Amino acid sequence: MLCFTILSRYRLTLKWKIQKKLLIPSDTLFTTKEYQNIILEIVIMSLAPIPGIQDLYIPETYPDWKDPDTGKLGAHAKLYVNAILLSCAMILRMVLLIRFLITFTRFRSARQQRLCLYSNDQEADFMFAIKAIKEDSPYTFVAFALVVPLLALAYCVRIFEQPLIPVSNQNFDSFGNCVWFLIVTMATVGFGDYWPTSYLGRIVGMLSCFWGVFTLSTMVVILNNLLEFTEGERKSFDLLMKMKCKDELKACTVNVIISAQKHKFERSRDDIDYTKLSTAYTMFRKSIFELKRAAKRVQAMRGNENDIDTFTRDLGDIHKEIDKVRDHQKILLKELGAQYMQLPQIPKKRRGSSTNRSGSPNNSGVHKRNGSQPG
Repeated sequence: MLCFTILSRYRLTLKWKIQKKLLIPSDTLFTTKEYQNIILEIVIMSLAPIPGIQDLYIPETYPDWKDPDTGKLGAHAKLYVNAILLSCAMILRMVLLIRFLITFTRFRSARQQRLCLYSNDQEADFMFAIKAIKEDSPYTFVAFALVVPLLALAYCVRIFEQPLIPVSNQNFDSFGNCVWFLIVTMATVGFGDYWPTSYLGRIVGMLSCFWGVFTLSTMVVILNNLLEFTEGERKSFDLLMKMKCKDELKACTVNVIISAQKHKFERSRDDIDYTKLSTAYTMFRKSIFELKRAAKRVQAMRGNENDIDTFTRDLGDIHKEIDKVRDHQKILLKELGAQYMQLPQIPKKRRGSSTNRSGSPNNSGVHKRNGSQPG
């Protein structure tokens, strides 16, 4: 019945993908390699406690531990078969739980699968959905990857270690102690206050070590990406560093001028104190050295710029020079206007009413045209 249900579901899923044009009509469960998932799911679902064998157990002997009944080395414990099946089912069925939850995300919808298949020739499978969730919601991904396996593995440790509690004298019957043991193990700390005694408990501890390394490495990557600059933040930081380097260059230039003046003053004194002169010269050399270092830093900051940044900076400098020229031109025009207003005004002659020095009208033009002298 279980096999028939799983096979029917995969066949219906195949028909649905063909109807949504995600697959071609000639595709089958073998051409799409879905038969591998069918076998895996059947094996996982087959692992479950079997009724009627609840009293069946596997005897275990631990030669390094004392038996609490006899007090001799060689402790014995009973590991029930149903407990093993239940623990394996809990660990392996987490795969089915993850696949079930990913199916309802937007990265596994029919529209997203068509877009990925037609645009990039990439199938939006479960692995693609896991990567997309990690990129889209990294904190949710890390929390789920940490909490769910932690609880499942803690329950497995509790089942495997319960028969050996009288031998190991460790209270693994408490679920909180099992969670604490796995947190310390997954964090690769290992305080040593709790440790597994049974063989299967040690296997679970090994699995938790490997899973803890994966989870911690993922958290490190996410935190590193969180602390990285965005493009705008990187530009702002570079601008602040350039301003800082320029301010340091100005301060070094001022120190060079001051130290040079002090050295010149010590040399120009009548009673030269060679100790002060040597100190002033040393300070001057030190200021020159710091000025060169600051100039190199400014040059290095400019060297990190690309062509677009250099062009933008040069264009801004040109605009500033143009504004300075315009301001200077306005000042000159104002000064010329003020000087022109201070010049003496020259009276203008009126047309047709010009007079000679005697006060009589000037009719020379009329006499020349008539060719006669006035009477």
